[in-house]
Amino acid sequence: MTVSDDNGSFVEIAPWHWQALDAVGAAQTWTALAMFVTFLVTRYDLGDVVPRCWWTHGALIEELTALWASWTAAYVDPHASADAPILWHERFAASRARIAEWDRLGCAQRGHRDSTPTDWAHEADAFDAFVRADLRSRSVAGRLHAATEEDRPC
Repeated sequence: MTVSDDNGSFVEIAPWHWQALDAVGAAQTWTALAMFVTFLVTRYDLGDVVPRCWWTHGALIEELTALWASWTAAYVDPHASADAPILWHERFAASRARIAEWDRLGCAQRGHRDSTPTDWAHEADAFDAFVRADLRSRSVAGRLHAATEEDRPC
């Protein structure tokens, strides 16, 4: 993904570098990340681990983004080593522990579950509203407003 830096030059950034994404890049990244999280929760039966409101928690966004980046390198890159998937699973185990730790508010499901997968789907309307607000904040006007707010004395 290419973005313009402060000097007007274009630089290449990874799509998971949230702080550097403009509105277009963020929209693409939110869509891809939501698809990955849905795959992850469904494939590994993590409905009781990953909160349905994951996108509202910064630490979970970063953890899930890192998992997505690592998974992409292990499973999509044709030059990945043969042991990349098993290494990803080792990192994934540590990541699941961090996800549980960061869910301090208890957003994820608790208690016993039958072996059938949890009916997990993110709240699409709330997610879409959140992403629209995020994209607005990444606009030029949003950045100017944020800079003005930062310049005000306490």
